[in-house]
Amino acid sequence: LVSGGSSEKMTPETVMNECLRWLPKALADRKEKIDDPRIKVFLVSDIYGSVRDYFNIHKRMKNRKLVNSVIHKCDSVIIRGVNSRVIKQIKKQKKPYLIESIGCPWDALWNHGWKGKILAVPEFLSAKIAIKKADWVLYVTSQFLQKRYPTNGKSTGVSDVSIADTDAQIFLKRELKIKNTKESIVLGTAGAVNVSYKGQEYVIKAIGKLKRQGYIVNYEMAGSGECSYLEKTAKECGVSDQVKFVGELTHDDVFCWMDSIDVYVQPSLVEGLPRALVEAMSRGLPAIASRVGGIPELLDEEMLFKPKAVDDIAEHIRMLDRDKLMQSAKRNYEKAKKYNKKYLDGRRDLFYKEFSIWAVKQTKING
Repeated sequence: LVSGGSSEKMTPETVMNECLRWLPKALADRKEKIDDPRIKVFLVSDIYGSVRDYFNIHKRMKNRKLVNSVIHKCDSVIIRGVNSRVIKQIKKQKKPYLIESIGCPWDALWNHGWKGKILAVPEFLSAKIAIKKADWVLYVTSQFLQKRYPTNGKSTGVSDVSIADTDAQIFLKRELKIKNTKESIVLGTAGAVNVSYKGQEYVIKAIGKLKRQGYIVNYEMAGSGECSYLEKTAKECGVSDQVKFVGELTHDDVFCWMDSIDVYVQPSLVEGLPRALVEAMSRGLPAIASRVGGIPELLDEEMLFKPKAVDDIAEHIRMLDRDKLMQSAKRNYEKAKKYNKKYLDGRRDLFYKEFSIWAVKQTKING
């Protein structure tokens, strides 16, 4: 995001009055959804579709020309994610900027096959250096990204995952459901079913292992995408009758679905701070998850398993007796309250306000 407006008229209140967003062409359809007159959209060529695109000089030059033009019209810049090439141009034009650190480039790329591994090292080092030298950084985690990508500048941690006010009745219903839990529990995961790094296949394999041990568990997956690979995995593991694909749900329907299952599972290989997990916690749902990204900030250590580790996942499922479910439900419900939208928006707005005041001063200094 880039704030715009005339530098002569710029004040802390208006420094971010007009926003300009540039998006890959693959996301062009989002342009139609942006109807705020203060927002202008600029589309750039996607250079992350393949290794060939990544090293495409023509696309990079075209993008650079557009980005330079946009930056020139702006008073200050907010970068969501880290793009060292954009930052280089911002510095060249002496524009104040703030980086929103929203995820780990290393984790995101390393788990995308050999092509991703080629890009992981340079992108990781680039992000690490850029954030280190930034004057302002907003992290979406409390600890994970701060430790991996520390900065010498002013920073704060404010999650970009927020929830509405919680209702006490929600937890009372969850308590009653746990008390009436039968031996065969229902696990659930929300997320695209055609993306390998979401990790559902390892839960299915764990369920197959448990079945061979005489322990029956059902697993439901809510999310869009073609699910033939996961269906094949379930068939190979002999648990097709224990696996259900719910499909894509509306936001309200997701909550209803979460209320119907017994345990939420987040088996991701890559994550920042997963929205679905926070939302599940806000419903008082017991949860287990992989030890990646910002997830350890959400759950206790005993509820975390190694990513891809089928045996570890199976063991965590087996330990979920009624007492453990109740303990997890209470803890998650209380933890989720820290992601209240009003509270997080207030903290984020305050940080932006401080940045805007600083940006005004820097603009005057830089002339």
